[in-house]
Amino acid sequence: MPVTVETEELRTALERITLLIKERSQADEIVGKVSFKEKRFWCKTEDTRASMEVEFLEGLPDFCIEGMDLFRYLQRVSEKEVTLDKQDEVLVVKGKRTKAHFACFEPFMFSLPKKWHNIGPAFLETLSEASRFVSKSFYRPILTAVCIKENMMQASDGLLFFRTLGKDRFMRDVESLIPGASVPFIQLLAPDQFYIDDNIMYFKQKPTLIGACSLLGGEYPDTSKIEDEQEQGQRVSFHPDTKEAVARCSVFVEHSRFDEEKKIYVTLKKGQANLSVKASIGSNKESVKAKYDTSLEGVSFCLRPDFFTEVLKKGTEFLLCPKSLQIKRDELWVASALISRS
Repeated sequence: MPVTVETEELRTALERITLLIKERSQADEIVGKVSFKEKRFWCKTEDTRASMEVEFLEGLPDFCIEGMDLFRYLQRVSEKEVTLDKQDEVLVVKGKRTKAHFACFEPFMFSLPKKWHNIGPAFLETLSEASRFVSKSFYRPILTAVCIKENMMQASDGLLFFRTLGKDRFMRDVESLIPGASVPFIQLLAPDQFYIDDNIMYFKQKPTLIGACSLLGGEYPDTSKIEDEQEQGQRVSFHPDTKEAVARCSVFVEHSRFDEEKKIYVTLKKGQANLSVKASIGSNKESVKAKYDTSLEGVSFCLRPDFFTEVLKKGTEFLLCPKSLQIKRDELWVASALISRS
């Protein structure tokens, strides 16, 4: 039975779904396709799933097509309405001056939760911030995830650490490990509810869009050793100009191929913090005002400029510890491991 729909309504629905399925895979023929079944669109990638109500297609037989292809076609259709019809193994899209045929595949769907829980406030903003600290290397896969438990969210690549506490619980009382690679997908969904079933986390955006991503298994590493360093830390205060000084230093090392060049040296001397970098393309020195205990006079330490930059985004009042530079407040903890200290 042919169904006539508004072109813009169909195009908008496909756009929201295809934003989530740009990935294709030879290993799984379903990836990259959009299925219509039970008045919903269904799609998936290797690690994510999405489903959306499209009641305006009611009356059409089930079908499955390459979603991006139909979306790109509709972007070039200027007519206000199109008629869709399933004929054998083809979806026919017809306007007054256009007629297209799209090859159909076997329709698919997946189960959806029947109950939901509300997501706590500031979840998306905090998840986005924490995801900047996850590891990009799969040498320790567990560190490629954001760890969430009650009102705590944390992430680390093993050398740079981030933890924040929300005013209310983000999701649930037990630990959840959301892959950093899934964060952009979750941001696109902009959910307000969730449900967890085994290792799959479902997100719901009222009233129509549901997405899901796989959770990582395992237990997040214990960070108590670096937290215990706070007891030995000494307070250091740098001038706000330090951010710009470190940014200038970073120019010389941020694109270096050699890890040994990705260092910024800091020396506390005569009420100043003297910063220096040296790389194959050149060198730079900066001085900024600093306040510190006299016992730290002449102390030097070294860390990565990009790590220093992340710490500086949270403030300029530090704890200089034996092996780390840390900022610790009631709701926030961020730390960078030091390469050396003398």
